Amino acid sequence: MSEVEKKPEEVEQTQTKGEVSEKPSPAATVGPVSLKSIWIEFKSAVEKSPFTKPSSEILHWRDPVRSGLLFAIGNLFFFLITIGEYSIVTLFSYLFLILTGVSFGYNSYLKFKNTPENALAETLKQSNLGLPQDALADTVQSVHLTLEAFRKFALQVFFARDVLLIVEVSGVAFLVSQVGKLFSGIFLLYLTFIVSFVWPRVYEMKQKEIDTAVAQAVALISAKVGPIVDKVPFLKQKSE
Repeated sequence: MSEVEKKPEEVEQTQTKGEVSEKPSPAATVGPVSLKSIWIEFKSAVEKSPFTKPSSEILHWRDPVRSGLLFAIGNLFFFLITIGEYSIVTLFSYLFLILTGVSFGYNSYLKFKNTPENALAETLKQSNLGLPQDALADTVQSVHLTLEAFRKFALQVFFARDVLLIVEVSGVAFLVSQVGKLFSGIFLLYLTFIVSFVWPRVYEMKQKEIDTAVAQAVALISAKVGPIVDKVPFLKQKSE
């Protein structure tokens, strides 16, 4: 009987506690993170995309002819935009006109030679240029994981969950703003293009040396910044 009598009281106490307790903030559901963990999460999300493997093969020069052709086209593209002062719309319009003219000339040549079969057209029809349904699902999943990783990152920064992370992000944002003042947007875009085609191959060939140099640089920065962080109370608490 005593156990039965205690149950309503326990229910009332539970309900009272539920009314008094506050819902946790969105930032409270996410644990402390670092820039390295954020980068790993973003990288893991992007790697789930079906376009990651073909892009990696191009940037790592697995097929030198294809990579070299795309690299040359990219350089020509930036050359025409900067030196020739063409706009992107104009370049794509001219590209469409060139492809249309070449296609018309090729088909006219086949008709002149009385060749009904167009080998190029048959090859394009047989090739899978579309996006399969499973690849589309993987793409949607990759986009969802990327947005989720960005959401967690935004919660950490804007809700002041991790003060040390906020300082790191603010420092990176300040450095990026200073770089943006020194160079134009088109130059930074071209520099990104060059690095995308050069860095993966160089890192693959010199991975051990690069990792050693990066580790030494991180250790040197930590040795310089560590004493400063220890002097700031709230930064010291977060870093421990």
